[in-house]
Amino acid sequence: SEVIHHEILFFFLSGLSGILILCGYDQLRVIRRVIPHNSFLQSLEDFLFWTAAGIFCFGVAFKGNSGSIR
Repeated sequence: SEVIHHEILFFFLSGLSGILILCGYDQLRVIRRVIPHNSFLQSLEDFLFWTAAGIFCFGVAFKGNSGSIR
């Protein structure tokens, strides 16, 4: 049915979003190894990254559920 098709597509879109976040964080880790950072800057980078990742996940869930937060 169309509802099941939508849910399967949303499931794969959610998985892809997780993969993108994982790749983004891996890039941040590579940058940290190339350019040394002190612990304050690492904490700030982590805070900004995970805040952006949370907003991104919220947007994916919001759009995937047609604007309904459940």
